[in-house]
Amino acid sequence: MVKQKLAMVVGVIATLVLAFGGTASAHNDDDHGWAVTVNHNPVSWTLTWEQCPNLPRGIALTGDGWEVFTSKTKIDPRGVTHLQERSEKSGSVVDNAGNTYRFDYLNTTRSTSSDGANFTGIMHDIFSVTGKGPGTVHNGFVARIEFDTTFSYFRANPISQFGNPFQFPSGPGICDPI
Repeated sequence: MVKQKLAMVVGVIATLVLAFGGTASAHNDDDHGWAVTVNHNPVSWTLTWEQCPNLPRGIALTGDGWEVFTSKTKIDPRGVTHLQERSEKSGSVVDNAGNTYRFDYLNTTRSTSSDGANFTGIMHDIFSVTGKGPGTVHNGFVARIEFDTTFSYFRANPISQFGNPFQFPSGPGICDPI
C-alpha cells in the first residue's frame, strides 16, 4: 500500500503498468515544458474491521475498479525537478453480507527535487466508500512528504487528517486500503 502511494517515478510506473495489464501513454506538453505520462490500471483491494476500527465489527469490504494515474515532470532553468501526480480510482464494493457500495479515491502530490532523486512536497489523499450498508468509510489527509526515487524511504508528516487513514509517518494504511 505504501509503495502505491510512493510510486513517484514515471519510468518505474509505466513499466509496472505494462507488465501487469494496464495501459500507458506518454507525451510532452510543449507549451509548458512538462513530460506527461497517463496510466490506466485495474484496482482491487480489501478492508476489514480488524484493520479499520471505523468499520463495524465483522464487516469486510472488497473493491474492484480502475485507476487513471497522471504524472507530470519538468526540470526548470535552475535544475530543479518538479513532479505533479494525480491518482483517481473508483469502482464497486461489496461487503461480506452482500451489501453494495461505490468507492472513490483521489491522491495528488506536488513535489520538487534539487538533485533529481530526493523529493519534498505536499500530498492530498481522500478515500471513501458510500452505500446503504454499514460499511461506509470516509477518510483522508494532507501531509508534507519526503521520498526518494529508489523507494528506500517515504515519510508523511500530517498537516491535517480525518477518519484514521494512515499510520504516520511511513504507513501502513489503516482505513485507506489503496
